[in-house]
Amino acid sequence: MLANLGVKIKEFARNRGAANFQGRSRRAINYFPGKSLAPDTWIRLALCNRQPLLPQLIGIEAEKLSGCVKIESQRFKSRSAVLIYRGRVIACVYGSKKVPQQLFGPEGYACIMSEISSVHVDVSSYVLNDEVVLSAASMFHGGIFNASHKEDPVRALSNCMQFIEDLAAPGSIAVVDQAGDPVCLLYVSGGSLLGINSLNSNVAEKDIRTLWQYLQKNPEAKVMANSIVTDNNSVIGLTFSLLGHPVNRSAAGDSTTGSSLSGCSSGSISR
Repeated sequence: MLANLGVKIKEFARNRGAANFQGRSRRAINYFPGKSLAPDTWIRLALCNRQPLLPQLIGIEAEKLSGCVKIESQRFKSRSAVLIYRGRVIACVYGSKKVPQQLFGPEGYACIMSEISSVHVDVSSYVLNDEVVLSAASMFHGGIFNASHKEDPVRALSNCMQFIEDLAAPGSIAVVDQAGDPVCLLYVSGGSLLGINSLNSNVAEKDIRTLWQYLQKNPEAKVMANSIVTDNNSVIGLTFSLLGHPVNRSAAGDSTTGSSLSGCSSGSISR
């Protein structure tokens, strides 16, 4: 099926997906699912930096909540986001003018924790369905599939969606314009479209037809897709605690730990 789709596949380095997809934009937090994708439910994922953080983080872990936290600070000139899967961090990004590049994983999370308690930081948080979180996380942890450059973007999008459907796994599809700037992200699980995160006014989040129309009018657009293995052990191996202690990944040949802070202090979450 892969040969028929005209898709190239390569291993996508863990925690580097968003860095490769930045284009000209430094606001990588926009690539995380927005509040518009939050389900209509009584369940809440509330994180307030005006209250003690430690019991809030422990509560999120204990309740195994899934969702997203976005943090912005004018004082620190930073933006960051944390994607939470069943009470654990599955992806995060930190960007600041004091750091030359975006930071991901435990490294970025340490910087986030060093700033989040400040009164000069704005925090927004919301719950998301597990499937949406896994689809979004595939951008950081999954294999990347680039549609053939010979394909028009309409066909490329169809092929990417078909590929994820055939895998019967969560995935995401990114559409970028000729300049490499993001147009939108599609969150897909098997054959179902879970939602659209639009970064372009010509694409509506509630109407995929507007994306097809955009691609027809912009044949220079590029389409890429990611998908992630979703058996429980594999997914948990990609996560680490909200308290900042990553799980042991030695079995996967990964020596990543939370000790590398790239100049960020570890921050206190004992408040």
